[in-house]
Amino acid sequence: MLKEKIILIFIFIILPFTCLSQEIDKSIFQQLQGRKRTALPSKTELADSLKKEKGPSVAEAESLSTIEKMFNEKYMITPRRMNLEMLKDSLTEQVKAKSLKIELRSQYLVDEKLQDKYLIPADTTYFHLSEKLLKVNKQLDSLSVTLKQFGYDMFQTSLQEIPIFAPVADNYILGPGDEIYIDITGELNNSWIVNINREGSIVLPYIGSIKLWGKTYRESRKIIGEKFKKEFSNIEVSVSLGYLKSVGVFVIGEVNKPGVYNITVLSNPLAPLFEANGLKKSGSLRKLKYISNNGTKIIDLYKLLVEGKPLPSLQFSSGDILFIPPIGRVAGICGAVNRPGIYEIKNAEQLSKLIEMAGGFLPTAGKKRIKLERISPEGKKIIEDLKFENQNDLERISKTTELKNGDLVTVIEIPPYQHNYVEITGNVKNEGTYELKKEMTVLDLIEEAGGAKKGTFSKNAELIRFVGAGGPEIIKINLEKLMKDSLETNIKLKEYDKLKVLTKEEKERYVHLDGEFTYPGSYPIKDGTTLKEVIDRAGGFTENAYLEGAIFIKESVKKSQNKALDDLTRETRLNLLAEQRSIMGSYNTESDKVAQMQYLQIQQAQLSTIKKIQDPGRIIINLLDSVQLNIPLEDGDRIEVPRLAKTVQIIGEVYNATGIVYGEGLSVKDYLEIAGGPKPTADQKQIYVQRASGKIEKGSVKIKPGDKIVVPEKVKIQKSFWAILGNTVDILYKVALAVLAVSAVTSTSN
Repeated sequence: MLKEKIILIFIFIILPFTCLSQEIDKSIFQQLQGRKRTALPSKTELADSLKKEKGPSVAEAESLSTIEKMFNEKYMITPRRMNLEMLKDSLTEQVKAKSLKIELRSQYLVDEKLQDKYLIPADTTYFHLSEKLLKVNKQLDSLSVTLKQFGYDMFQTSLQEIPIFAPVADNYILGPGDEIYIDITGELNNSWIVNINREGSIVLPYIGSIKLWGKTYRESRKIIGEKFKKEFSNIEVSVSLGYLKSVGVFVIGEVNKPGVYNITVLSNPLAPLFEANGLKKSGSLRKLKYISNNGTKIIDLYKLLVEGKPLPSLQFSSGDILFIPPIGRVAGICGAVNRPGIYEIKNAEQLSKLIEMAGGFLPTAGKKRIKLERISPEGKKIIEDLKFENQNDLERISKTTELKNGDLVTVIEIPPYQHNYVEITGNVKNEGTYELKKEMTVLDLIEEAGGAKKGTFSKNAELIRFVGAGGPEIIKINLEKLMKDSLETNIKLKEYDKLKVLTKEEKERYVHLDGEFTYPGSYPIKDGTTLKEVIDRAGGFTENAYLEGAIFIKESVKKSQNKALDDLTRETRLNLLAEQRSIMGSYNTESDKVAQMQYLQIQQAQLSTIKKIQDPGRIIINLLDSVQLNIPLEDGDRIEVPRLAKTVQIIGEVYNATGIVYGEGLSVKDYLEIAGGPKPTADQKQIYVQRASGKIEKGSVKIKPGDKIVVPEKVKIQKSFWAILGNTVDILYKVALAVLAVSAVTSTSN
């Protein structure tokens, strides 16, 4: 019998721990058969996938001009964005490390069962970190506002030629290359199309050569008409211009391709600019200089781009210059405006003009405040709040606030929250949100939703009322009384009230959420309700929640554990009594009998300790694991999430059992030294760490906030070797069977 017990203990306890503690030989796994695991993405593929998930950026950093970089890097870097950037870098490194670990281990694990056993925990961590990284990227996208300089993208469209449809003025000066249409009716019916040649003349039948170079369009019509009327009577002469001559114009300054370009003599200023591939973003759109023999003219492209007014037509001459100077003063505007961007401003330009250039406010623009960021004369970045009470105040402030070079205006948007509504969910015909009408009651809301459906639990419904930072107030409503026109039950609704109509399956079945939840309390459940669903209903966790220390108590597991412990205790007590009678009737020496009785007394004390087991029904759970969050809940389940702990507890056989402030990087040995070190009675080989989650770890482990370091007592027993061995084997055998039974019960309940 003793030999059989030793073999069972070796198989069920010693052998598994021995196998798990040994390093796995690569050659063994290479001989295993099975399907290979799908290769995990490499670091490069991971980065590409993350980039795709993140979506196209507003503008790549390389494409930003100096001015755009000034606004987007100097103004838009807020403390929250800096923290998110640091978190993103940290998560990226963790994802890379996990990916590499999984890839290396997958080379050793070929069999599918071995993959499930060893790789799934690592995969879970990897995908959790990846999901968290994607969320951080999305938050950064929402905070990152890339402002672009207004107007310059117009030149990204290539035009072969800008057609001129404007009529030619009478004072237009003719020259070589101009095309002239001549139509004669009457005694002579004919028409000609002629071009002014290099000598500045045209040659016509009947009248010969006519010199037109330098003549105006009016003078040319008169000269041609008089020439024909000298030769013929009773005729009408019509003279018009066709294609106009081209001239060479210098385009210089802040353009992409400065040079000399041939353009039609009557063109607007855009023609040579398109020929030069547009302006650089360092060039001014508002102070273009057209330099000719007649002087200098300033051209403002904002007249076209902002106001939609046509640009003046110029009569270019060969050798004219179009000069684009460096950009002048600039101001940016973002937020709730139609056209956020960076605009070039003139001296003494007001805020109202900038708002006009940005296309005015969006409907979501706030009505109380505009934020103005600018550089002070002392060279500091400062913020000014422009506050107003109504539209008249806004107009007055915007017309009296003078813009400065480098200003950034933010039009604050109204909060994206709905108001004036109530909500109804559960066993009604039309769930959803409804307008909160004057004097609206619970019964009114149910009628708005089409009434309750069949199977409604009529004795209890829940009205969840928002009461501020303290969390929601849950008001129980008896629908049976409500339908009988009970004024006491027909409560008047308030803004944000949420009515939940329960089914008969949900009656009096609750789970309890305590601790660091946004809205802790008791929540009704039905069959299949998961832990994730209840956490979402509670508003998630607070910022101070310590998820690793979560306590999850399941009533079914608690009952199973208590029954298993009772059975273990009862059976062991009977065995101990039998051992006691056996000892007293044996032929051992008195000293052996005393030692054996002492050992039995120790076992009796240990049984009493087992009966006081902490947190019966507790299940170790990882609230960061989406798979574990899908565990179905039962009536009476309790989840408690503690506040983030800042201490480490030292208990057991140390000189100063106490709590110690958590220190980053301190080891178990360091904490024990702070607590005075182990006593001589301490069993230093059995020291273990109890995590806040309830998990037990031994050996060299990293200490986390909220951990307990337990130093057990060393027990010395004066007893003969074979007697000790026999009793120890018997007790271990029973404990092993009990542990296996409890484990089986726990697995079944899950």
